[in-house]
Amino acid sequence: MTASRQAEVVFVLPNKLGGVFSYVGNLLAHRRPDGFSYAAVRTHNAGESDTQISEALPAESVAKILNRHLAEMTEIVIRHQGTLDKFIGDAVMAFWGAPIADPEQSNRALAAAIEMQRAMAAMRVELTASGGPTVHMRIALHRGECIVGNMGGSKRFNYTAIGDCVNLAARLERVNSVYGTEILVSEAVAKAVGATPALRPVDTVRVKGKRIAVDIFTLCDDPALIERSAAALAAYRIGDWALAAERWQALCAAHPDDPVGKVFVTRLHGWSEAGWPDPWDGIMELETK
Repeated sequence: MTASRQAEVVFVLPNKLGGVFSYVGNLLAHRRPDGFSYAAVRTHNAGESDTQISEALPAESVAKILNRHLAEMTEIVIRHQGTLDKFIGDAVMAFWGAPIADPEQSNRALAAAIEMQRAMAAMRVELTASGGPTVHMRIALHRGECIVGNMGGSKRFNYTAIGDCVNLAARLERVNSVYGTEILVSEAVAKAVGATPALRPVDTVRVKGKRIAVDIFTLCDDPALIERSAAALAAYRIGDWALAAERWQALCAAHPDDPVGKVFVTRLHGWSEAGWPDPWDGIMELETK
């Protein structure tokens, strides 16, 4: 059996095995310029750092929770025709659009993200009912060009992906913590999925270590909130600070539990005291890496 044929058996998920033998060449490392969707998923404890779950519980309890979580997330990735890349601690990295091209890759990735959060909500209820930690999860999706294929040596290798697309998805996962969101998608994903499900604009950010800014969106089933967010962001992006503050405050009055609105109200208040950014290009520089 050749190295590439071994890689099919070991690293390609079961839902792909039926058709993968016609795509042996695609398992070798190659560039995917036609679009590739990548998801970064990580759990965290409410109001605490990621490490405090493991510090607060016995190792056996942590392992039990982690194994359940990783198993459930893996099943969801498979169900939505994704490819599991790797586990990094409690993080799940997965992608769509390889080894077999899929025109619906971004839609499948977003559908998987929604189901992942539903599964996490169910597990959270069970854990808190039994006195366990209140776990939450952050997910980010980005789409772009990358290198995908078998990487490693002759004795051990993985079918994986590398490139800026992967790195930015991982960075955006952390950006959820800035805005209090559970799922963030880049503009590239938002354009690919179209009008369904509805997405709300959140901000334009430049994460640490990146030169290019990216528009980010989150899921929202409230048309009024989407409209208010777009209007408030429009004023904010052109630097009309009085109008931006007015619109964000009105949004928070209408949606008092909205975490994104609270971020902007707090940000604008801070700038009003410390000085407005000048020059201003509508891009928020984040230190989040």
